[in-house]
Amino acid sequence: MAYKLLKVGVLRLIDGATIPPSLDNMDWREYQKWLAAGGVPQPADPDPVPIDLSNLDNLEKGLKALGLLFRDYTNALQAGTHTQKTLAQLRADFTAKWNTLP
Repeated sequence: MAYKLLKVGVLRLIDGATIPPSLDNMDWREYQKWLAAGGVPQPADPDPVPIDLSNLDNLEKGLKALGLLFRDYTNALQAGTHTQKTLAQLRADFTAKWNTLP
């Protein structure tokens, strides 16, 4: 048998059953016996890294600028006027779009 620690209780890996820590629960008592016999559960997953929302406005603005670039690229493809651009040109186009946004 194999188990994985959860924030509360354990996960039985063979069938995915979540076992709460309760002596009234037969599965929890089996888990306790397994531990006493030398079983070592897998560690719990680490807490997720918090998302920094302090720069959310800039992220939104960047997505809008990329959307404008994509729109222009698509229009140029459809019109047959598309030309290959260098990374420096794409950066300049992105910066120009960025600067037009509030």
